[in-house]
Amino acid sequence: MSKRLSKENSLFIDESGDLGFSKKSSKHFIISGVMGNEREFGRIIQKIRKNLPKKDKKIHEFKFVSSKPNFRIKMLQKALKVKNFGVFAIVVIKENVKPHLRKYKSVGYNYFLNRFLTFHEEEIRGTKIVVDKWGGYLQETRRKNYIEEFTGYNIALRESHASGGIQFADFVVGGLFANFERKDDKYLKEIEKKSRIFVLFPDGVRMKKRIL
Repeated sequence: MSKRLSKENSLFIDESGDLGFSKKSSKHFIISGVMGNEREFGRIIQKIRKNLPKKDKKIHEFKFVSSKPNFRIKMLQKALKVKNFGVFAIVVIKENVKPHLRKYKSVGYNYFLNRFLTFHEEEIRGTKIVVDKWGGYLQETRRKNYIEEFTGYNIALRESHASGGIQFADFVVGGLFANFERKDDKYLKEIEKKSRIFVLFPDGVRMKKRIL
């Protein structure tokens, strides 16, 4: 990605799944980043809200988990229209995770986040990273300090209800999780139309590479 495009776009990072290792825990943990222009994401969210039925216009924010399948597809299709849109993701196969990364969730998260950034460094270098101010595994101040101190990335914290990019990131990572965890591939079929790279970890296998 050129320096010009990196400056124009932001990478909105979200995650799905959990870092537990009990029988009730998820089988996968996914960190995903959605690339695009923050203002353009916001304008699309406003248009979607404007066209909703009156009873739905007061929805605080759009979330994958609380949306119906047809609306999820609609959100993903709208995201694909954003200029320079791209998806980066790392899919952690938890049964293969080593013991020292299982003991403390913060250690595991930091490690997987670092792998995510390392795998995609060539494509996302120079891009501002945006994360949900209140969501995610770590307290955001700790995550922010970690990324900036050890990776040098510029981090911005946003309220998810006020960020179209974060809301689209939620739908993308939710769709990826549905595919890997529940074998529901209807969302992946939309996402992969403009996906950049998926990585299966710990194997380090790149599922798909499509530089747009």
